[in-house]
Amino acid sequence: MPPAGKVQIRTLALICVLMLRLIPVVGQGSASTPPEFELVIVGGRILDGTGNPWFEADVGISGGKIVEIGKIDAARGLQKIYAKDLIVAPGFIDVHTHLEGAIEQVPNAENLVMMGVTTVVTGNCGSSAGNLAEWFESISKNGIGVNIASLVGHNTVRRAAMGGDFNRAPTPEEMSRMRGMVQRAMEDGAVGFSSGLEYLPGAYANAYELTELARVAARYGGIYATHMRDEGEFVDKSVSESIAVGEQADCPVEISHFKVSSKKRWGTAGTIIKLVEAARDRGLQVTVDQYMYPASSTGLSILFNPLLFEAGGANERLKDPATREQVRKDVVNRARALGFNDLSFAYIVITAKTLRRLRVALRTRLTSTRKLTWPLTCCREVVRGWSYARCRRLMLKLS
Repeated sequence: MPPAGKVQIRTLALICVLMLRLIPVVGQGSASTPPEFELVIVGGRILDGTGNPWFEADVGISGGKIVEIGKIDAARGLQKIYAKDLIVAPGFIDVHTHLEGAIEQVPNAENLVMMGVTTVVTGNCGSSAGNLAEWFESISKNGIGVNIASLVGHNTVRRAAMGGDFNRAPTPEEMSRMRGMVQRAMEDGAVGFSSGLEYLPGAYANAYELTELARVAARYGGIYATHMRDEGEFVDKSVSESIAVGEQADCPVEISHFKVSSKKRWGTAGTIIKLVEAARDRGLQVTVDQYMYPASSTGLSILFNPLLFEAGGANERLKDPATREQVRKDVVNRARALGFNDLSFAYIVITAKTLRRLRVALRTRLTSTRKLTWPLTCCREVVRGWSYARCRRLMLKLS
């Protein structure tokens, strides 16, 4: 079994060639001189990941490893890839994924490998497999197409330790239990500790709790990766809290999907960048990751007050007209606080399973499709004859 936390790749994925032109084998080594390399990549522009400019060279591979970089006669290889004017680079590392439950269904991870991603980090935003040792063993049995490392999620351990009563600080016994779970996960191969402070139950955690658990991860050389408490109106306070947790725990900090989501704060990203730079100037190891598109994806529950979901009672609470109206007002007010007039910028993705459930629950017929996506402002075009207000009510039911 490969080392826990670093599930080895089944097939060769040490390097990827962007816009790859794979040329069929153009000859075998002679009978008297067997080929030295299983594969030679000829004439590519090599980016080695160090930040250096590209340089042109050949790459010789044997036994699944790069064994030579330089000027290599193509005849020395059993197979050849002619990569002139193409980029040859180490496999890309995607540090922010949520693979639990998905890699089991698509173990070859073609969507990642075909983009050159050969290593991923999962367990982000406070959610991870509950027992990492068992999960690593399970996904290793039949092999997977990428290397996987995992963080241990704060929401996962908090939920397991506090028994459903979350809107409070943990007791000393619960705090000890959480420390133990983080320690076990680190010993099982986790690469760090993650938080998701806009989600339950992590939304109720204070900085002390986070620091104590990050300190456990730090003892094993782990990092603290955080989906911050707020990425909008109070993003600067959240960045400061994230840095403080790492500083007090003596733990490197990784701030996930670094952005300013509040329209009112657009144009002020320089302020939070300076907070990170100041921390680095003090000698702290603080890094950020960012996606390069103007959107994000998450569950609808993030729009609502966490109290709505206490003890899993959202559906019952929404049956009360007064509660439903208050929830509606809260959603609208939150959008306006972020600088938006409504939620017309948002899209809802409904899976086939949810569509079947909605047909029964709402007694209406939606367009039959495997996946249905629409902006809320165009909802009535999908559900014929519905008003915008009725579409908003549908959004509440989807929660």
